[in-house]
Amino acid sequence: MAADITVRYAEEPDLPYFQANDELITEELLRRKLSAREILVALQGDEPVGWLRFGLWWDNFPCMNLIAVEDEHQRQGVGKRLVEYWEGEMRAQGYRLVLTSTDADGSAQHFHRKLGFRDAGCLLLPDAVFPEHTLEILLVKVLPSSESED
Repeated sequence: MAADITVRYAEEPDLPYFQANDELITEELLRRKLSAREILVALQGDEPVGWLRFGLWWDNFPCMNLIAVEDEHQRQGVGKRLVEYWEGEMRAQGYRLVLTSTDADGSAQHFHRKLGFRDAGCLLLPDAVFPEHTLEILLVKVLPSSESED
C-alpha cells in the first residue's frame, strides 16, 4: 500500500533505474532533468516503484510529462502520492496552476480527473509521426493556496 511509499527528488544513483525503465527520454535529457530536479521517484524501502517527470510549459507552468508506476504497485495509491508530492512542491515554489496531458484512448485521463484535473482542450498529433496515438487531451489544475488548506 502507499502508506509505506516515500517520494523524493531523483538523484544520480537513480539513473540506472530510469535508463532501464523510461524509454521515452534520451540519456542526455534524463541527466539534465535529474540535475534540474525535474524527476520525482517513489520508493518502497530503497526500491523504486514509480516516477514522475515534469518540465515547464511556456517556461511558466509546471507540466507533468510522465507518470509511471510499476505494474505490481498500480492501483495502490503510488501515482496519487507522486502527484500530491509534486503539486505540493510546485505550490511551495509559487506556482498556482499545473498541467498534464494524456492519450484520449487511454485510462490515465480518469486518474487525472479523479485528482482534480479538468479538461482544457486537445492536441491533434500527426498520425505519420504518432500512428497509434493521435489525440492528446490537455488537462489543467488550479492549485489551492496554502491558506485554503488550513
